[in-house]
Amino acid sequence: MGKAIDLRQYQDDTLDITLLDNSVLRVRKPSQQLIIEMLGLETDLREGDNIQLAGVLKDLLVKALGNNKDGIEVTEEWLTANGLDDFEMMMVVFQLYGEFARSLVDNPNFKSLLSQTSETAETGTTTTS
Repeated sequence: MGKAIDLRQYQDDTLDITLLDNSVLRVRKPSQQLIIEMLGLETDLREGDNIQLAGVLKDLLVKALGNNKDGIEVTEEWLTANGLDDFEMMMVVFQLYGEFARSLVDNPNFKSLLSQTSETAETGTTTTS
């Protein structure tokens, strides 16, 4: 029998954020572009100007939280209305979202897939289980 993969198991992971009004925002996994931006921000946080960083962080959160399963359009006004415009609160959400993104990469199934892909590239063979 051939192998099967159910891609739904990879798309359903969300970071559920309970907002101040007790509603829940279900944020999807970050895109590759968003991960690159997040890594850039982590570098800037160690080296940069906090006022400029607050603006960059806010823009990043708009993108990250806007990628949600609830169809909510996240804007700077939405962040303010939901108490997420405070620098400390933005940092907490950014940190948790970063941990969420890292947990996806640290998933043993993902690592197993990467090692198989790497092995195939090095040997020119296909591995099977």
